[in-house]
Amino acid sequence: MRTLTKAKEAVEWKQPMRTIIKINFDGTYDRQRNRSASCIVARDAEREVLVSKSENHKGVPSAFATEAIASHRAMRFGIRERVVGGRSRGDELTIIQKCQSQYQDKSHIGAYIQNFHQLKGCFQATTFKHVPRSTNGLAHTFAIESLKRSEEFYLVGSVSSFARSHFAAKKTREPN
Repeated sequence: MRTLTKAKEAVEWKQPMRTIIKINFDGTYDRQRNRSASCIVARDAEREVLVSKSENHKGVPSAFATEAIASHRAMRFGIRERVVGGRSRGDELTIIQKCQSQYQDKSHIGAYIQNFHQLKGCFQATTFKHVPRSTNGLAHTFAIESLKRSEEFYLVGSVSSFARSHFAAKKTREPN
């Protein structure tokens, strides 16, 4: 009798075409303080950071809503920077599924998802894909540290000082 086993698939960073920009996004939520932070990190085919950006939010009702805000911020960034052929990546599967769905979302984040779909037409040839948190570490770290420190940033061609060591360690290992 043969036993079938599922081979563990190695996740490797795949170099996009030179014109492709990858935008990783993530959010984090502090229920006790009713605060959250969202972050995006845009990188080119050589993994060089083009832009890193975080925003802190007050009054966001849930971690789920924070992830929706982060996906929306990634979309707005792509439109504002005129990214064509962008690839946005996030680690919250349900948010990615809602962004990919053609159906009207009636959950408590429905307004974010509806706005996302309205903007989607302006963001040409863009894909939204779920990635494991282990491959979204830079955006995840930025969001957590931004919330802890109550700091926001918008850096061009750089990462924040608190993330430099994380970025250096992950740059060679982190799939995107």
